[in-house]
Order: sequence, then C-alpha cells, then structure tokens
Amino acid sequence: MGIRNNNKNRLSPDATGKNSHGQEIPVATTSIQSPLIFWTKGHTDNSSVLVNLTVFGTGESSRRASGRWAGPFSGRPQLILELAPIIASFLEYRSPSLVSTYIKSLREWWRVFDLVELRSSGSKKFIVSTVADIKFIHRQTAIDGGMATGVFGVFVRVANARLTADGLPQLHWIRPRTEPKPRHIPAPWQVDKIRLTLKARWFKTLDTWQRADRLTSGGNPSSEEEHRLIKNYRFLQDAAIAYDHPRPSFFDGENPIKARDFHSQELNLADMLAGFYPNAQSVRVAFHLCQLQSGWNAAVLLSLDVNDDLIEPHPKDPKRYILRGFKHRAKTHQISDPDGHPNSPVYGHLKLPHLN
Repeated sequence: MGIRNNNKNRLSPDATGKNSHGQEIPVATTSIQSPLIFWTKGHTDNSSVLVNLTVFGTGESSRRASGRWAGPFSGRPQLILELAPIIASFLEYRSPSLVSTYIKSLREWWRVFDLVELRSSGSKKFIVSTVADIKFIHRQTAIDGGMATGVFGVFVRVANARLTADGLPQLHWIRPRTEPKPRHIPAPWQVDKIRLTLKARWFKTLDTWQRADRLTSGGNPSSEEEHRLIKNYRFLQDAAIAYDHPRPSFFDGENPIKARDFHSQELNLADMLAGFYPNAQSVRVAFHLCQLQSGWNAAVLLSLDVNDDLIEPHPKDPKRYILRGFKHRAKTHQISDPDGHPNSPVYGHLKLPHLN
C-alpha cells in the first residue's frame, strides 16, 4: 500500500512546488494518470500525502513493509475504482492521520469481504465486486469481528456516497457500540481516608517546623527528645553561619566532621534539616493535597511559577484566598477557592522555599 512520503519523482514534468523533503507537489490530483493514486492537499507542504489505492485492486498476499500486518486480502479492482473518486474528494484537504484511518478501514473491510465469501457457498455465495454487492451480512461480520466504530463508519460513509451517486439505496447501518472504558474510581470512603492521611502528615510537618521555631527562639524544651532536637537545630544554625551556607556540608570541605564524631554527639542531619526545610515526603504530601483541594491536575500545578502573583485575598472573606493558574493545553485560566487557612497545604506548598 502506498501511504508514504514519496522519495522519488513520480510526477509529471510540469508539476510545480516542492515540500521540505524535496518531494514535488502537483497543482491538481489529475497530474497523476492513475485514478487510484493521488496527492492530498495539506495545509503545509509536509502534510501533503501520496495516497496509493492500487493494492486494493490487486490484493495483498504477503507483508510488504515492516510493522503490524493483519493478513492477506483479495483484490477488488471494480470496487476500488468506484470508491476511489469518493475517497479522493473526502481526503483532499485532510490530515495524514485521517488518511491512515481510511486506509486501515479499507484493509479491514476487504478482509471482511474475503471472510464472508469464504464462509458462504453455492447460490448464496456473497461475492463483492461492486458497492451494490455489499449486504447486511458484511456489517454483522464486521461487528462480530470487533471492528472499531471509527473504522466501521469511515467505509460506510464512502460506500453511501457512492450508492447515492449511482441512485441506489444507502446502507442504513447502525455503528457498533463503543463500550465505555473501565474507570477505576476509588470509593468515597477511600478518598476520605487518603485525604485524612495526607492531612495528618502535612500537619505533622507543620508541627515540626513550629516546634523548631519555638525551640530556636528561646522556648524551653519539655522533654528529652526536645533537648536532643534543640542541640541539632542550634548546631545547624551555627554551622550555617560558619560555612556561610543555609545547608552546610559537614562531611567534606575544608574542615570535615567525621561521621563517628557526628553521631556520638547525638546529631542527626535528617532531624536538623526537617526542622527548617521541606523534605521530599512533605513536598509530595503538599502537592497531592493541592490536587485534592483545588481539583487541578498535575500539569497545571507543575506549571505554576511561585514568582507570579498566584495567591490573592478573597474579595469577600479576609480568611480566604483565591489561587490562580493557567492551563496551557486548553489556553484557559484556572481559579480555585481552597481553604484559606494559613496552614492550608495549598498555601503552604506554593510558599515552600526553593533550595539549591
């Protein structure tokens, strides 16, 4: 079959214009002498496609190119000659992807015709030579074989156009039903459980930061654990000043600390950083809560720029705020009115510091 980018000059000498691949584009489809071979007229040079329907007249007995192949089919020269002008008119300004759909539809229907002929015999042998020979049994065979709705409808549309032109009754066929794809939506109680778990983890992160603020601002430790944590927090603060870096490296550099000495002093790097910075888990928790509370998909949230004015006060309630985003694919602005509490994960996630 020949839907392909033509790398050879198969056009008449008087053709004009070339695409970016050096392929000559004819001014009209009549530049090619065979009615089964024609060019589409794309909106750009690259979208013009050479359509070759010859194989549907000669048949195909073996694979001629790489890729998937559904099997051979017989040639039906008279039928394809009847349909070719209709197909050419339908595809004249269509995209390459639609051209591929038409070719796929023809291939599948040609195999349906072969199958019906193989199963029938004697005086009831259903041989399709022209469009007038297409019967209801072909529709049923196509549906029983699981033919897709789009592939089914493409051929029926072409066949009906040919039948109308010939003054014959159309094929008033109902397309096969498209079964809805299964959607695995969690039950409400599962969503609530996920939401509560995420919220619990988020507020645990906030508690850690608030405790670090209290201890480093002069608050009294209330347990042995807080005594250990304040030692870690102060160690990090002193090191940040000494190294002139908010996240100093203790184990390399000019004056590295040995890991054995580090841990012997009940110092823990993860605990230090958790008191001041978000870790990977807290960012993931906040991100998923943003999705739950805003209803936005991941692409919209990931495209947000914290340097923009994303958050603005609510015009009617000072305790609430409005979150703005932009959906690039749909070219539309997104507005969300989530929980306006300062501890809201949506607000907190967007205000997380950006660390190098």
